[in-house]
Amino acid sequence: MTKSVAVLGAGIMGIATALHLARRGAKVCLFDQQSTMINGASRWNEGKIHLGYLYSGDQTGNSARAMLAAGLAFRPLIEDLVATSVAGHVTQHSDTYIVHPDSVVPPAAVAAHFANVDEMISDQDTSRGLGAQHPTRRVSRSTLDQLSGGAGLDGFEVPEYSVDTQWLADRLIDAVAATPAIEPILGAKVDRATPTTSGLCGPWTVHTSDQNSHGPFDIVVNALWEGRPGLDHALGLPVAKEGLHRFRKSLFVTTKHPLDVPSRVFVVGPFGDLKNYDGTRYYVSWYPAGLVAQGEGIAPPCIGQDRSDQDIIDQTRTQIEHLAPDMSQVFNAASDIRVEGGWVYAQGRGRLDQASASIHRRDKYGITKTGDYISVDTGKYSVAPFMAQKIATMILS
Repeated sequence: MTKSVAVLGAGIMGIATALHLARRGAKVCLFDQQSTMINGASRWNEGKIHLGYLYSGDQTGNSARAMLAAGLAFRPLIEDLVATSVAGHVTQHSDTYIVHPDSVVPPAAVAAHFANVDEMISDQDTSRGLGAQHPTRRVSRSTLDQLSGGAGLDGFEVPEYSVDTQWLADRLIDAVAATPAIEPILGAKVDRATPTTSGLCGPWTVHTSDQNSHGPFDIVVNALWEGRPGLDHALGLPVAKEGLHRFRKSLFVTTKHPLDVPSRVFVVGPFGDLKNYDGTRYYVSWYPAGLVAQGEGIAPPCIGQDRSDQDIIDQTRTQIEHLAPDMSQVFNAASDIRVEGGWVYAQGRGRLDQASASIHRRDKYGITKTGDYISVDTGKYSVAPFMAQKIATMILS
């Protein structure tokens, strides 16, 4: 019998899940509150394919272990979903991590964490992954000074890359359009999902903000981002004791001509990074400048209206050029600067400038199944294809 599945949320997690399900014979309705698919954080972020290096704030190594398998599987899984190679659409340089003067993790601890991740990777098959082709390399003092304006405490070239999220978002939309078994239902926020039997078992009805009801569905997959905990809570399911919603904006810069400006990340705290995708397309972020809303709990806070795009551009440019003087080339050659962002949800609490904040961990994410209802905490962008495959197997095995 053909399974009928409602997938809530058309970001990378929801689309990857819908594609896996449909290709295995399920009939899928894909819901999203926006009028176009994959138009939030899944489109407007740097697309880092995490192998665990970023999480030196978690000295247990658990966050790195939780990221590694999914990061190595990202490329083959996503290329299968979009039926094309990501070659030419990833950053031109592997990331250089630079320890910021105000880092909440000392340089020696950062180096020890990187060595630990290198050891984890050495036991893995990296032949098809994106990155992980060499161990961490400490950069020379002269190179560090060039890349950090003399302010970096230490620097490491790590085998991580980022994918161009805008290009990939368009490919995923094309893949949905080419899959008749997926019906997108867009421009309608999911208000609630209701089962007709006890124990959260199907059939299910999905109710949307346009006063319509959809169904029946055998299974509901809650792959929402900022709305996921609230929907779980309304069904009486337990939600994370510590949850943090953030709405974060970054700059997407297009230059008039190609530039050879290396990608890099300033760590560990509320700092920033820059990505060079093809010499003319850049992602630039300074975390404090782009953070427009933050709040703990199951519901996202209101987004303030007192920050203009120009203010975010000016603050980001001032801070990032202070630590990366060569970024002035990018801004001076810019033909277009877009300020875009989306909600980010993570289990954790506190601020990134606090060494003890639990938000420095990323090992508490995953899939929860209750009856015929599945809730998935994606954790990070690069984890989505890996977990989508698991969800499809869980439903259709």
